[in-house]
Amino acid sequence: MGRLHQSRGGFTLIELSIVLVIIGLIVGGVLVGQDLIRAAGLKSVITDVNRYVTAIHTFQTKYNNELPGDMPDATNYWGTSLWCPTGNSTPGSTLTCNGNGDSQIGSGAFAQDGPGAGDAEAMLVWQHLANAGLVGGGYTGFPASPIYQPGVNIPQSGAFPNAGFTIFYYGPISTGPLFFVGGGISHVILFGGKSPYLVDNWAGTAAYPVLSTQDAYNIDTKIDDGMPGTGKVFSLPKGSDFTPTGTPTAACATGGPSAAATATYDFTQTGPQCALLFVTGF
Repeated sequence: MGRLHQSRGGFTLIELSIVLVIIGLIVGGVLVGQDLIRAAGLKSVITDVNRYVTAIHTFQTKYNNELPGDMPDATNYWGTSLWCPTGNSTPGSTLTCNGNGDSQIGSGAFAQDGPGAGDAEAMLVWQHLANAGLVGGGYTGFPASPIYQPGVNIPQSGAFPNAGFTIFYYGPISTGPLFFVGGGISHVILFGGKSPYLVDNWAGTAAYPVLSTQDAYNIDTKIDDGMPGTGKVFSLPKGSDFTPTGTPTAACATGGPSAAATATYDFTQTGPQCALLFVTGF
């Protein structure tokens, strides 16, 4: 009878090496994939900002140089909402309200843009753009709770579901440190996280940290100077009021508003620390 062969009880070094190489390739592929997804998400923020600026300009061309939200005769085109000037409406309804026609898209938190305007204009802007077929989705045009609600009265970010975009004229502000710039610069687009507060004042603005310092820096360097307190892209300064109660002070940058010229993005911080303000120029 032939001798029986004993079964092997383990792997050879070569086999183990092959397994480790395969595992390494899988892990590396996952990490690369995550980086690519993150990069695509940041690029989508830039794309959205540019798209909204283009939509504003197109609206002005189509409607006698009027600004959406501020448009004083919007109801002539889309009918009058029963809830004007402020109230509640159904997402997707084209019935709307007029702005005050002063060439500024108002925000009650930043501009105090006249009776019946304020926050209403900063929400009507999205309904007017949607009614004109220049942005997708349907928006109420009215405050929610918190006052700015991504996906309800302002556009929601596709890459950051709890974040949204707000357009307004950045007028002089009287509250504490919010952004590096003090207001009165032009219209801006704010990209930030949904407020944790169910309020209808400035604290309800979608301006809370949603980006890491590295993410904010990557966006800033892509389209501006890579500095949080200068140029056309601004971050939350250190100690910004847009920080939920009970969490560490926002530390997107290494300095506060008085250090705008020298502050840098603070890469020692982890987790969401930043919201961004984009100067539009119109």
